[in-house]
Amino acid sequence: MEIDDDILEIWTENDLVKTTMSSTTMSASSWQQGAQHDDTVPELRAAYLQEWDHMQAQLQSLGQSLGLRRSELHIEELYLEKVSSTPATCGEHAATVAALQADLIRKKGIYKGDKIKHSQLHRVVAAQTQSIFAGLPCLNGLLQLRRILGRGAMSEVWQAYCTLSKSLVAVKICPNTSVAEREYMNHQMITDRMPRYAVPVRSLATTSYQQTSFALMAMDCLACDLSDFLETNGLCSPPLARHILQQLAMATVHMHRNNMAHCDLKPGNVLVVDTESVTLRLTDFHLSRPKTDAVVVGTNASPNYAPPEWFLFNSTRESELAGTSYDKFDMWGLGVIYYQCLFNRHPMGTFTSKDELRQKLQAYQGVLDFPTPISDADKTILTRCLQVCWDQRPSADEVLHMVSRPA
Repeated sequence: MEIDDDILEIWTENDLVKTTMSSTTMSASSWQQGAQHDDTVPELRAAYLQEWDHMQAQLQSLGQSLGLRRSELHIEELYLEKVSSTPATCGEHAATVAALQADLIRKKGIYKGDKIKHSQLHRVVAAQTQSIFAGLPCLNGLLQLRRILGRGAMSEVWQAYCTLSKSLVAVKICPNTSVAEREYMNHQMITDRMPRYAVPVRSLATTSYQQTSFALMAMDCLACDLSDFLETNGLCSPPLARHILQQLAMATVHMHRNNMAHCDLKPGNVLVVDTESVTLRLTDFHLSRPKTDAVVVGTNASPNYAPPEWFLFNSTRESELAGTSYDKFDMWGLGVIYYQCLFNRHPMGTFTSKDELRQKLQAYQGVLDFPTPISDADKTILTRCLQVCWDQRPSADEVLHMVSRPA
């Protein structure tokens, strides 16, 4: 997660912002009402600050508990190893060993789940502690910040209570207003043409906080992003992975048919509407551009999901002359996401830096490792999407056709 015809002035009491009127933007009279004093804001802020204190205490408590349970699990493993190696003296020995093994597996599962929860909590606490908005201000008198949802290189996403809609929303806060305006326009264009596949955006505004101007883009607040979903639930079953890819392929088809590429497809930019049906929406279109544009080398991308041409050309001019394009860039991103859904790891294995990933891509010849058995159909999808040569990757329509057929 890292977020126009008629003109409307919205979401600010002082420096009014002009933005495009759309079906998702509230009327001017609504914003004027929102400027009125709301008695619930101080109580909300106090409650949210208590939540913040509880979250920090929970992180500390969970960390201490994990340390103790790690030691206990180690002792139980040693005990099980000793019992298993002891010569059987009665018929109950095998049943005892099996019961100990089952109990240890159960405890390890609980430990693993709590370890993931601790990691997620740690990221949230670290990001919120470092944020300029850690004091949970009420922005423009309309958005009472609650907790941080994500933090990127240029922006933060917060959950906030909107005093106009009386509901929780997600707010992307960006100090670069021109980038935010471009993203908003891209987002509006996409949601106007394919509302089923993108997170609805409600409005764009500006605010000033601690003598710094920020753009605010409010959108629907959904369950989680695909990155958190995969981290919490582990690798997907093949049917679930195909369900995820099918939705992403459909969204990409619609974008490409409208001559736009996303240019930053990754689990953090895929939001999960609900975790039961795993319905998805795309977000974060600030890097989106025409699909036929040549790939800009070495910038404006998330390295872990960028294709070889982004790394290996010496200049963007070389990329242009070679005929690269962002529609094929998106296909690599879809392949990486699908691989992660199926195997819970990156197709290039482990790496600790951008340079190490570049070295792996230099050595990559299009031959993938499949850690667990998958169908030939899934192997074909992955192999084609993760081709070194961009012009050999399939189109979004082809991916949708492949994933829609029975595996």
